[in-house]
This record gives sequence, C-alpha cells and structure tokens, in this order.
Amino acid sequence: MSFISTQCVGDILVISFPSATIVDSFTIQTVSDEMVQAVEDFDCYRLVLDFVDVDFVTSELLGRLLQFRQYCRVHGVSLKLANLSESFHQALKLTKLGVHFKVYPSLANATEMFEADDFVARHNFFSKYSSETEEPVVSSPTLIAPARLTFEQSRSAVGF
Repeated sequence: MSFISTQCVGDILVISFPSATIVDSFTIQTVSDEMVQAVEDFDCYRLVLDFVDVDFVTSELLGRLLQFRQYCRVHGVSLKLANLSESFHQALKLTKLGVHFKVYPSLANATEMFEADDFVARHNFFSKYSSETEEPVVSSPTLIAPARLTFEQSRSAVGF
C-alpha cells in the first residue's frame, strides 16, 4: 500500500498524501521513503508537496520534512509546500520551521511560482550578458586606485 500519490504537472512532480493524518512512526518512515523514491523515479528538479488532505501533523513528520528538504537541496530539487491546514501552519510557526519552506495556499499558486522563478532566472541571466562585453563598464578609471598606492599617489589619482 502506498501512502503517497504522484502526478506530473508539466515538468513539476506533485506528491499528495491521501491519508488525513500521518502520525505513527511506521507511516512517517514509509512516506519519507516513498517521497525519496518518487524524486529518484521521476528524475525531477521541481517538486510540490500537496497537503490538501492532511489535517494533522506530528513533530516527527516535521522533522522528516526538514530532512527531506535537505535531501532536495543536495540533489538540486526545488521544493514547495501547498494546501497546508491551519494546524500545519501553526506547527510550522510554533517550531519556527516555516522559514525553511516555501509555502503556498494552493497547488496552482505553487506551480505558478515555478514559472515566475523561471522568468526571474532567465531575466537575470540575459541581463547579466546583455552588453557587448562581459566586464562592467567603468566611467572613470582614475577613481579606481590600485591597492598598493601610497597616500600621495592616491590623492593625485582622485584629483586632490
């Protein structure tokens, strides 16, 4: 019996949890193992964990999510969480673990943010190399003094 369900939305892997509560150690271990296996099987670099059907989380599950986040970072997988219940939000807030996850109110919001991330990445890449030269243009080279100038040399370099 599988404790997760997987689907691809474009090039994004979505993992959902059909059980409303994931509380016992065996289930948490199995869910953790299945998530790692899904990432490896689908060979994806974008992942949304959709908690739409999960009502309650334990501290053990939060710890496993933190470990899974680290696994994703090491393997270059971008991770987002979606559809967290109010109690899940409160647990992340109380444990101060919310800063470690990108959380979105819906699956649609999470997948849209991957597209927005792509736009920003493309924009940063192209703006970095949009000029004819890759080196920054310096308007006044006399204002950039070599590191080993004497005090008098540096004063004359800047026009004093």
